[in-house]
Parts: sequence; structure tokens; C-alpha cells
Amino acid sequence: MDLFKLQRWRSKNVYIVEEHHQVLLPWSLERLKLKTAPIVLTLDHHTDVLPAFGERIPVEHQQFSRTPDTVRRAIDDLRHDEHLDFAIRSDIISRAVLFSHVNYAENVNPAIKIINFENLPEYPSTPELRVKLQEYYGRVLENDYLQKCLKSAEFLPFEQLFILDIDLDYFISERSIQPENSTIFKMLFEQCHCVTISMERDWVRLLNQDWEKSDADYFLLELKKMFG
Repeated sequence: MDLFKLQRWRSKNVYIVEEHHQVLLPWSLERLKLKTAPIVLTLDHHTDVLPAFGERIPVEHQQFSRTPDTVRRAIDDLRHDEHLDFAIRSDIISRAVLFSHVNYAENVNPAIKIINFENLPEYPSTPELRVKLQEYYGRVLENDYLQKCLKSAEFLPFEQLFILDIDLDYFISERSIQPENSTIFKMLFEQCHCVTISMERDWVRLLNQDWEKSDADYFLLELKKMFG
């Protein structure tokens, strides 16, 4: 079974996977074309930063390699939140910068930088919280929010070789995918080496159940309208 679908948006390779850790395969394929490992800039609701393989596989049996065959085998053994650590330790990527909405990470690989400004509850339990969440999620592609994230990360897109990685559960509510000022987001698309998109249908459904109940296909289509 193919782990990804490859599309071309404005002459840019866009790889679409179902589960986030499956991006490892397109990352490894793109790595074959490059002299040096790229950075990954990830937009994700969660921080997928656990150590690869956890304690499920003894250290002496863990394999780290950027060859596509090794990566395919590793995907079967990895959980969704372990791919960044694996990619760094396998020299598929040099480091990762992660813009997230929640952050409860501990003992993170030092080559992963998490940008998270406040851990808001994921679901609106009161009318007041709903208003606050609606305002926050509605800004996640806006210029001011992304500029703040880039500045905090000390990430300069014009000076970096990077992959733009988007988990569709980053988008909560229709407003989040319909920015009024999106020049920075579009600049990230234009400057990146390639794009990977994770559908993560279950998480998108769960996180959007209190809003317009938008699904992953809707958010993918809205992204494609911007760049396709």
C-alpha cells in the first residue's frame, strides 16, 4: 500500500499522508536529492516529540537510517508522535521547529524546538472559554501570529533549507483556515523545499466537534485553494 499521495501545487511537491509519522517516507525520499539534511517546520496541534520506539524495542535492536527501505520498516514500529526524533537521529532532517497549540512535552530531543505560547484547553467548556479559543484558533495562519512564532523560533525562512510540514489538526474551525492576512504563510509555502500534509482524520474530527464539524478533506481543499 502506498503511504503517500504526491501532488504538484504551483510546481511544488506536496506529499499527503494519512497518519503523521508516515511523512518519514517522503522526507527520506527528498533527502536523497539533497546534499545536507533540511530543517522541518511543523504546524501541529500537538507536540509529536517522543523518543523513537520508546521502550517497546530494546536499544540494541533499534535501527536508524535514512534509506527508504529502513524508513518503511520503521514506520510500522513507530507511533505517531515519534517521527521527529527518528528523522533527526537518522539524518533525514537536521532539526525541527514546531508551532503547536498544546505542549506537555518532556525530555525532548534538543534538536527540536517547540513554539507554544499558552496551553489552552482543547475543548470549550464554558461560553467564555469558547470565545477565547475562537479568537486564538482564528489567528493561527494570520501574519501577526506566524511572525511571532518565527521570531520566537529565530527561524529565517529565506536562509534555511526546510520542509513545510502541516498536520491538519492544526486547524480548528473554518476561521482558522481562512486568514485575512496570509502573506507569511504563503511565503513559507513559496520558500520551502517541499510540503508534507498529514490528514489525521480522527484528530481533526475530534478537535472540530464543538465547532463547525469540519473534516480533514475540507481543510485540505482549503489549503489547495490557496496554492493549487
